[in-house]
Amino acid sequence: MERLRNIRVRFSAGEKFDVFAVQGDTLTRGFRATLINPETNEVITPDESYTFQLVAKRTPEEYIVTEGTIEGDRYIVYLSTNMLIEPGPLELQLVLKDGESVIRSAPWTINIPKALDIDGLPIQGQDIIVDYTELRAQMTSFEERAAIYEALSSGSWTLINGPVYSQSSPGRDVPFRKNLTTKSGYGILHMDFVAAASSGLVATLPAEAPRPLKTIEYQLFDAGSVWMDEGDNRVQAQGLTVGTRYLFNLLGFY
Repeated sequence: MERLRNIRVRFSAGEKFDVFAVQGDTLTRGFRATLINPETNEVITPDESYTFQLVAKRTPEEYIVTEGTIEGDRYIVYLSTNMLIEPGPLELQLVLKDGESVIRSAPWTINIPKALDIDGLPIQGQDIIVDYTELRAQMTSFEERAAIYEALSSGSWTLINGPVYSQSSPGRDVPFRKNLTTKSGYGILHMDFVAAASSGLVATLPAEAPRPLKTIEYQLFDAGSVWMDEGDNRVQAQGLTVGTRYLFNLLGFY
């Protein structure tokens, strides 16, 4: 998984946030989270560069955060002593971070009962880690689409000339006349060229650029057409007039 923003949080259906913790408990209550590939249901190995946190809100002004650790194929995080220092409602939220990228669970509330003292110490409950969260990563192979090519990201790529592509002078062969720009999965492929042949390959996207999710096609003013097939990196054309300048945008999702 290349980007945290390619992950979505899904909690098991019908699961209740019913962790029981008593005032004064210490590192005896917590949560596990596992990254799952939804296409294969395989567990994705935890990444040490991610930060798994539990955020607690005891009052409108007081927030407490504990950071989790990796345990086998899961992230694990505990309720801290200062989270449980007072009885009453405690609002919680799970957070997973990768640099500035963040995903969060929906907040939920548990009730912390007052502890009964035995020899001046609160009763300590049995250790328990509730395991009911899944962080599902929407993934395909990196080679196919750069690991779900950053559907929430933007990028810009200069196309590589094909035999149909030419310019009236070398000074016109500049990047902005053959460019793909994407944002939030939507792309504009801009082409400005003089046809050197009536049909064939106009240009290709570089290897690191995304591919269209569906075939995109545009009919030109002289009844010629240009298109890109689904998942392909080639801009193709037919019915062009040799020596004519063509200027158009191909719009689609990438």
